[in-house]
Amino acid sequence: MRKRIKYLFLCIVTIGLLVGCTNSSKEQNVESFIRKLVSYDTYKDISSLEESGRFIEDCKSIFGEYITDDAFDLLMANRIFTRYSSVISEASAVTDINFTKTSETENDGYIHFEYEVSYKIELNGETVDMKDYMAFNVLDEKGYKIEKVSISDKTSSIFKAF
Repeated sequence: MRKRIKYLFLCIVTIGLLVGCTNSSKEQNVESFIRKLVSYDTYKDISSLEESGRFIEDCKSIFGEYITDDAFDLLMANRIFTRYSSVISEASAVTDINFTKTSETENDGYIHFEYEVSYKIELNGETVDMKDYMAFNVLDEKGYKIEKVSISDKTSSIFKAF
């Protein structure tokens, strides 16, 4: 009887650790994507927007490890990469990148994360405070890749500042 109890306890602890590690790796992937999206280094060597085919290829190689093909297509269609590229490539630096997870919800088949992202852009000798609000869905069946990214166009600075 004691062996069964020990075995069941060990199984419960193992399952708990596996679930915790899975959510942690998904959260780390989301946070790596955010860092890459708002980083100055991401856009300094990227193709110009006039070379649309090359720009798409560059974005795919930069962000493909973090998001699914569907999420990539949606971000391209909504011109998210174009917006960040045009704003950040004109800056001389992006500093003080901070993000705070404001919500995490487990739903049927996916985990929903919401983040508040703040950073500073140095542009023409001025420092501009930026704050963007992002939401992510990471499907359980897709491993750690992000299936959906939403960036609020009403409250995010990237859409208002320039």
